[in-house]
Amino acid sequence: DSTIVKTIKVEKVVPVKHVNILWYLLVSAERSWAHANELQQKFKASSSINRSKRQPVLKKLKRANKWAQLLVEKAKISTDKETQLECNAYAAWMSANYALEKMDYQVSTRK
Repeated sequence: DSTIVKTIKVEKVVPVKHVNILWYLLVSAERSWAHANELQQKFKASSSINRSKRQPVLKKLKRANKWAQLLVEKAKISTDKETQLECNAYAAWMSANYALEKMDYQVSTRK
């Protein structure tokens, strides 16, 4: 008989120890979003916008979205309800920005 062994990785949820960690996540998301906008403006100034020029913008927006989602996860276990709501709204806005740039209009209007 062959037995199948599956390992399950359980991550321990740990609240953040200092508020600066949440600020770091927020600033990281903002930095990625701002860089994406800067690249977007630079590419719009050039005459042609092709797929290879959109990829860096999408990559930065995806990263910004990742930081925003991480902020929400940490805020759920470390902050009050009002701050959690603000983080959720921020993450929804960031997710919509990413979906709009991907031209995924169904996702961008969902949240």
